Amino acid sequence: PADQPMSPLLTERSLSLFFAELSVDLGDLKAAGKAAGGSLNDAFVAGVVGGMRDYHERFGEVPTTLRPHTPINLREADDTDSGNKWIPARFPVPLNEADAARRIRQLHPVLAQARNEPALGVSEQVYKLLMTLPNTVTTAIAGGLMKGTDFVATNVPGPPIPVYLVGTRVQRFLAFAPKGGAAVNVSLMSYNGRADIGINIDRVAVAHPEVLTECFDESFRAVVATVS
Repeated sequence: PADQPMSPLLTERSLSLFFAELSVDLGDLKAAGKAAGGSLNDAFVAGVVGGMRDYHERFGEVPTTLRPHTPINLREADDTDSGNKWIPARFPVPLNEADAARRIRQLHPVLAQARNEPALGVSEQVYKLLMTLPNTVTTAIAGGLMKGTDFVATNVPGPPIPVYLVGTRVQRFLAFAPKGGAAVNVSLMSYNGRADIGINIDRVAVAHPEVLTECFDESFRAVVATVS
């Protein structure tokens, strides 16, 4: 457990929220990851990290690292169980790289190590054990685990083709996921060739949420531009 965030700016927490959204071409984001030797998720996290870096650069000193919370999917191809199967992973990511393409390459081994961490299997059993405890105890433990998180980045694949609701075509999927103790949650959900990004910002932790949104927008534009 880490009880303090790594960011010198985003230290406070509240229940006051600011929501924003972005949308980029899914193919372009995948291409950016592939061109840098990585994946769609590497390009997505590079966009998030770039936005966090730019925000810190505008309002203070850029820290060496930040601590994200990222859900790691543990589901195998042959799993038949219903429901979600993931574990929250926390690990430091560097903020020293301003170039988008180099940032994707830099983050690729960091994210790969997090996905393949041997302790993830143990963590699953620990979380199952926590769920058997009284709610007050579980909440206190979970709160202590999440208190030192700077941001959450989650990537969820959605339908690759158009879907309809009572005969009306769904235009977009936007996920505004809980902050989970962090200053901001950035959630990507793909749908029919688009990557829609929902941003949930703590208004007290982030003094200038509109500026942070601009930083994310510029960062994702820079990521996509690496293959243009």
